[in-house]
Amino acid sequence: MKMLTRFILSLAARAHITLLFGLLASANAFSQASQLAIGAASMQRIITDKLFNKQGRWYLSENGPCYAYFESPHVRFDKERIYLDAHLASHVGARVGGNCVGAAFASDVTLSGKLVGSGSTLTLDGVRIDRVADGATADAIGLIDQAALQALPHTFSIDVLAAARGKSGGDTDPPISVDRFQITDVTTQASVVVVRFALSLSAP
Repeated sequence: MKMLTRFILSLAARAHITLLFGLLASANAFSQASQLAIGAASMQRIITDKLFNKQGRWYLSENGPCYAYFESPHVRFDKERIYLDAHLASHVGARVGGNCVGAAFASDVTLSGKLVGSGSTLTLDGVRIDRVADGATADAIGLIDQAALQALPHTFSIDVLAAARGKSGGDTDPPISVDRFQITDVTTQASVVVVRFALSLSAP
């Protein structure tokens, strides 16, 4: 009888271990499959709120009558990059009294960057100016391109974890803590940015 009992307990233990490994494998597969899809409309709103926050303008420089800013932004995705089409208006030169002694430039401009993930934050890398419609402005774009290329990756960032934590559950739901959140891959497709991540949750 004792031998039979040990045998049954052994089978139960093996079944428990098999089930445990199955659950761990399923959890790991689920973690690897976790993803967030961000559409162009949401990305447009994020960029507009973060950058074009002065009456719809993104100022690269602002010194009274001397200025340079982008307006009328439009965001689109293509070939692993995020593209920002905008109109550039500028009066570049030296401020003398109430005037700006220099040249005025205006043109439609396209900038782009590649979304990358670090920890739980999305940022832009490899920012560049891809197109300047007006030839005269293209010749003088060196006066302002460094300001744009440096400002864009520093100003633009999305904390995916903070956004996820902003969604609260119902009153009867147990408090859930995020123990680990790591962006593992970012892919920019034709109409959506797909962010894959590893997520670990716990509840008391």
